[in-house]
Amino acid sequence: MQPSALAHTISLHRVWFPASESSGNGLGDKLASSAELEPIIVIKEDGDAGKCERQGIIEQCTLLRSVLGRFCWPLLVKLGNLAAQRHATGRNDLHWVGATSPVAEEGIFVQVPSCHFTSECMRAATSGTAMDVIYYNSLGRRWWRDGENKADSCESIDLESADIFDEGYIYGFAQFVDVGYATEGLMLSAFSTSPLFNMLRTVVLETVPHLFCAARDFYFNRRTVSRVEEKRTVSAVYAEVMSPLREIVDARSTACSTPANRHFYLSFSHTRVSIVRPDDLRYPFVNAPLPTLFLSFSYDALRVIHSLLLQERRVVFIGATPQHASACVVSVQAMLSPFIWTLPIVPYMPPEACEILEALGDSGFILGSTAEMVPHLMLHSGLSNPQRCSSSNEKVAENERGRIWFADGRTGVVGVSPLDADVVPFTMLDLVPPSEKVKEAMKRIVSKEARQLFSVALSSTAAQELGIGPLWSSTLKQCVALADLEEMHGAFLEYSVTRLVGNYRKGLIPASNGIGDAGGSPAHRLRLQGGVAFIIDYTRFLPYNLENNATLARRIAGTRMFCHWEDTVASLETVGVLRSLVGEFVRSRLRSRQRGSVNSPPRERETPATHYYLSHPRMLGMLRIFYTRSMRRFPELYNDLQGSDLARLSEGASVFFTMGDSPTTIKGSSVSCNNGNSSSGSGGKNSMRSFFSKATKAVKNSLASRYNRIPVQVFVQAYGSFANKTNYEKDPNKTRIIE
Repeated sequence: MQPSALAHTISLHRVWFPASESSGNGLGDKLASSAELEPIIVIKEDGDAGKCERQGIIEQCTLLRSVLGRFCWPLLVKLGNLAAQRHATGRNDLHWVGATSPVAEEGIFVQVPSCHFTSECMRAATSGTAMDVIYYNSLGRRWWRDGENKADSCESIDLESADIFDEGYIYGFAQFVDVGYATEGLMLSAFSTSPLFNMLRTVVLETVPHLFCAARDFYFNRRTVSRVEEKRTVSAVYAEVMSPLREIVDARSTACSTPANRHFYLSFSHTRVSIVRPDDLRYPFVNAPLPTLFLSFSYDALRVIHSLLLQERRVVFIGATPQHASACVVSVQAMLSPFIWTLPIVPYMPPEACEILEALGDSGFILGSTAEMVPHLMLHSGLSNPQRCSSSNEKVAENERGRIWFADGRTGVVGVSPLDADVVPFTMLDLVPPSEKVKEAMKRIVSKEARQLFSVALSSTAAQELGIGPLWSSTLKQCVALADLEEMHGAFLEYSVTRLVGNYRKGLIPASNGIGDAGGSPAHRLRLQGGVAFIIDYTRFLPYNLENNATLARRIAGTRMFCHWEDTVASLETVGVLRSLVGEFVRSRLRSRQRGSVNSPPRERETPATHYYLSHPRMLGMLRIFYTRSMRRFPELYNDLQGSDLARLSEGASVFFTMGDSPTTIKGSSVSCNNGNSSSGSGGKNSMRSFFSKATKAVKNSLASRYNRIPVQVFVQAYGSFANKTNYEKDPNKTRIIE
């Protein structure tokens, strides 16, 4: 597979107050307003960095522009409030050291639906059909063939390039830059079609010091000239500063051709910056800011969050700053591997935009915001629907799904919002079984010293918001070894193998048995229409994996992402697991894209081989690791994979797909696992060992509790910590919730 660009677009925008707002009585009169964004430099793969008139991804995506405009507004208000202080002292110092903090208010992680994905969802909603990111990627190039959709929604977008790289979401990082001017600033942003959050953040922060130098030279010597001349001068100044960033948007550059986990370099003036290329072809969210999530919550709290997300509940992350909240939201997706979250996800929602949740109904979501959002959400969740309040179990379960769960990243507390129909001040929650491996891997990511520095950062951020403390300039950096991060992601996947779906073959049933026919569920009917020969009966393996918790198993199996996983493994078993894992269908899809075969009838292309998991390199890399670990954990279920080419895959393997008919090239050490001969002819010694292992496991399960179920107090108990933003310490007299 030819190398792709690491970044889709890198842009620099001028940010300022709208004329109607800046000329009012005060800069902060209308906090619900949005700042104006004017492109200065837009670097794209096929663009010219010196052209400021070129439309970038922010101008094309209305949702992305709205989010960034609302994000920059309070920062401009803060600059206006500091203008008088700077004028009194006669100093216009531009501080940028504190902006590198993982909870700095000047940064924000972004994950928004792309323009094509949004238009396809709207079209599907009009026709009454289902659409999410899995369906979107499984359809390939079909979704934009309709002329009216192409002309109406995406007329300004290069559809040919969008089809190749667009996977439904735009991922990125944006940083607000103070240029020492009262009502004006800069915003540097980097976006990609792959979730390379940490790499994009590193690129942006490494460029910020050079932008500061250029801004100081320009704004301090600013003269009254015509708007056209000033615009031309600004473009020339910043084009030179940002020219090294073209290296990561040009697919033919050395940086984009660098192997995974190797260093590439960006050469600025008098500085050469080293950046590690992420290995995102094995774990989709390997480059997410996991350390920030682990510094914010303990393992027990993350276990609760994991249980909620597996049931597709409504979870809101509260952060000290937009960057803090958005980092937790984008990172928590890594815990779900190999599942993919397909419901709404909003890394940062401005507090005044809470009414958008009305359109979601009782659908699950992951949302991030600051403390100002809490009163709005408490009111939204507290007014329960009278039709849902009933004594029947189904109505109670539906009412529970309508609750909003709060995860406070400042205190590490997880709680649930109250309902006006509550009788007791707590609700029961089923938890997934614990994992010592995940807990130990988490300890290697964050240390006690890092937690202490993180607490200092949170306190300093709160004091800075009130203007009673200096700018926090500590050098806290999230320097985590790549091996520890890969071990953490491997622990998440290992947990899913052991406790969720690693032994799914116990529930594999041929579709000809009559299960899933016209009287079955819509998911089963969809699988049969797609030509899948198997269906999955979760009752044969999932309740046992969850320590006989049938209720939790039923809720997990009823989620959208679990149904997509059932479709994935059913498609794999239909077309052949080994054929899929060696990359046959990935190469086939890439060849069809190169030939531009988009004129084939739609139904001819809706086959199990076009499923997103089977036809995308990133998903296929994760599946390889999943089956390798499942084969180790349950060798009796995967006899057909023992001794095959799958055994050559290892945890540190680097996978490269070729475009021709030659087989996939795999580089890396082989995995030591039992082949078919050793497992079948092992003799009495291995048989006795297997017997005693199963007996020990049975005794352990009989002595253990039936399942984990804990009471979680309603969020009213912790509401005081949100009302008082200066006090992030929990009251020792109150009952500790989950921390």
